[in-house]
Amino acid sequence: MNRESKADRRKRWRPLRDERLSRRLLGAFFAIMAVLAVSGIAVNIQIATKSLETRADGQLRNDEAIVNLHFAELERRVASFSKLLADAEALTAQLGAPRVARSLTISLLGDIRSNQMRARLYLSEPSPSDRSYDLVRRAFLGIRTTRLSQGPEDDDWLASVESVTPVGEPRRVDRAVVVSFPLTAAYLHHVREHIGSDITIVFPDGHFLSTLPDADAAALWGRIPADIGPGDEAEPFVFSTRLSGRPSKTRVGAFEIATHREGALLLTMPMDDLLATRRAILGGGLGITAIVILVATILYVSLIRRITGPLERLSLATHDIAAGRLDIQVPVTTNDEVGELARAFNTMVRRLRESRHEIE
Repeated sequence: MNRESKADRRKRWRPLRDERLSRRLLGAFFAIMAVLAVSGIAVNIQIATKSLETRADGQLRNDEAIVNLHFAELERRVASFSKLLADAEALTAQLGAPRVARSLTISLLGDIRSNQMRARLYLSEPSPSDRSYDLVRRAFLGIRTTRLSQGPEDDDWLASVESVTPVGEPRRVDRAVVVSFPLTAAYLHHVREHIGSDITIVFPDGHFLSTLPDADAAALWGRIPADIGPGDEAEPFVFSTRLSGRPSKTRVGAFEIATHREGALLLTMPMDDLLATRRAILGGGLGITAIVILVATILYVSLIRRITGPLERLSLATHDIAAGRLDIQVPVTTNDEVGELARAFNTMVRRLRESRHEIE
């Protein structure tokens, strides 16, 4: 009897082998790995997005604190110059305007101008049309005040941090000194150099100052809900938008001078760099995921071959026995359950062979 080659046996039993265990195990493995890969990518995106949001919110909070510190320092300097100038005026009045006292006043005025501030002396209460009317009227009542004044000036609109100090006894105020610092886009650009966000201040009458282009600042203010205005006592909130085609995130808080809310402070941070960082994180995560899947696939395929190889040999051997060939032996390559099965199979074949010999 001619022995059938192993290749012929594989070819003869190919229809059965198409449904072999290794294919099902590999199919299940790749399905599980696909689910894990998609889940891993989704989790990675979620973590990166959450980290991005947390980082952006933290940066905006820090920028808001720095901006508020700048305005607090500005308020302190304006109030200090106002008090010094009022004291110099009082000293001049007491001494009869001697040269020394007048020189002190002139020196203070020079310092005020060098700090880009303005000084005015009121000898009486101004008219109600004066932009500083409310503040100066308080000074003539003996009240020292620091506030924000805003309104038209020289065919333009101007907002200034002003400090008013009365000169004279509390009940005999005969004049008032006003020192003011005009808030301009140039000053906001100076503050912008110390933070990573653009600054926009919106006042209750609808005017605004911003380090952004006017079109972007107007679009930004238009994105804020209509029921939240510059003077509302709302908690700070953050929203996302696109300005000039660039993704950005804006924090809306209170603009305060002397603890009095004067408008809304908007800090806008471009998200280009943070989004690039997220893309880099996602790219690295995808690369690591691909490497893990590749290594796991290689290890799994090797394991499947170690398991299904002996089982395939046992399957081929059973078909040989069914064809009447009892002179075969299955090699035992492992000491696990598959090896025990191969030993039991060899024992069964040996006994079948001995029984045939006895019958013959």
